[in-house]
Amino acid sequence: FEAYFRAQGLFGVPKAGEIDYSQVVRLDLGDVTPSLAGPKRPQDRIELGKVKDQFTALFSRPAAESGFNRPAELLHTRHHIHRGEEGVCEDVPDEKDAPAGGPRFLVEMEHNKPKLAVKHADPSVRLPAKGSDPTIGNGDVLIAAITSCTNTSNPSVLLAAGLLAKKAVEAGLKVQPHIKTSLAPGSRIVTQYLSETGLLPYLE
Repeated sequence: FEAYFRAQGLFGVPKAGEIDYSQVVRLDLGDVTPSLAGPKRPQDRIELGKVKDQFTALFSRPAAESGFNRPAELLHTRHHIHRGEEGVCEDVPDEKDAPAGGPRFLVEMEHNKPKLAVKHADPSVRLPAKGSDPTIGNGDVLIAAITSCTNTSNPSVLLAAGLLAKKAVEAGLKVQPHIKTSLAPGSRIVTQYLSETGLLPYLE
């Protein structure tokens, strides 16, 4: 790898004057606006500060105009979530180790997978008392997930997410019980980053 890139003059980070570019583009990161992917395609973008206004406009806009083609009055309709019965927490099942002398991929998966802890089997968030069922409506967040390599390929982004979660927990913020949270990174090394920095518990 190194020999090939050195031969091409591409190894390392060239300094000013060491390489010629057809065009030099300077970008002020202060002008970059955080955005949300959507409304429908991942390549679409909505600036965070305009999400509410954009969603409100798109809700009743025709599908041909990338809208959701829904009656505007439904935007403010709320639906009650009926509270179910709480399940009984069972004992955490014993985990089976990889067979001795087994294939390398089985041993690797055994060593890298997270261990199921008792606390994960216990309901960490209690549902509201009966008579105080939560409500949901169009536009509500129901799933909060970090998944796939599209969100986990940059270690600094994941560590920033862990730090954000840490500050949220320390500030006493809680996830509403009707919101599904999920951490399923595209690489096991991501979980290792968070574990070794002590940030993983704040995302669990």
